Amino acid sequence: LGWGDLGYTGHPTTSSPHVDKLARNGKVFTQFYAGSPVCTPSRATLLTGRHSVRSGMYPSVQFPPSLHGLPLEEVTLAELLKEQGYRTGIVGKWHLGVGPGGQYLPTQQGFDTYLGIPYSHDMCPFVLGCYPGEACDAPSPHKDT
Repeated sequence: LGWGDLGYTGHPTTSSPHVDKLARNGKVFTQFYAGSPVCTPSRATLLTGRHSVRSGMYPSVQFPPSLHGLPLEEVTLAELLKEQGYRTGIVGKWHLGVGPGGQYLPTQQGFDTYLGIPYSHDMCPFVLGCYPGEACDAPSPHKDT
């Protein structure tokens, strides 16, 4: 999903009435910066509000064999929102580490729910609903037909 893909930004055929309503009734931010040119440090910066080098999530991305992840001591946006009574969830690529027993997954970092993949889809066989705890070389439950 890109900036020009929404109705309120002028896309000629996309209908996004709920997002359009949010834009009309809320605040739309149009200029922002990424914390890094690659995803792991950028995600760490976005979730913690701190430079990624401070959390150790710099300079490159997390790969499946890595045992490291976003330190649990880092306070995430999800944790701050939960303190204010919000329910939190994340959908999509996490890419901030898995760790032994899944200790760095989003549900350990303040998110109530998580539906996604721990790394980029090209790093492990992608199976929707396949969560860490299984080796990246685990056979796919889908049969080739």
